[in-house]
Amino acid sequence: MRTLEQIAETDREAEDCRYVAPPAHLEPKGRMFEDPTWKDLTDFFERHTHHWPRALRVYVSRRFDEPYGEVYANVVGFVDSELRRKDIRDDPDAHNSYGNRKQIAFAPLKPVALENILYS
Repeated sequence: MRTLEQIAETDREAEDCRYVAPPAHLEPKGRMFEDPTWKDLTDFFERHTHHWPRALRVYVSRRFDEPYGEVYANVVGFVDSELRRKDIRDDPDAHNSYGNRKQIAFAPLKPVALENILYS
């Protein structure tokens, strides 16, 4: 259960990102990464707030009565995967795309003697 100070922190984050509560049909029933409604929820926040990752954290903090700081740490992997999905969606041909690694060609590394790295 959140303290009054933790509730106030979540409320400040909500105000900063101009949080809009999602409609009831977007409430996920399953776990992140498993229930596709979570992706729909992030798409909603992307359209209706100024910063969808913060809005998602506000939602989770309020929905599950968890402190914002803990939520931040717990959803970072999901936010990263959503950033990747949205990046590919917005520009599938981007060479510098965060998630579209198939477009990037890496030069093979040249072998370097360990002593050249340690003592140069």
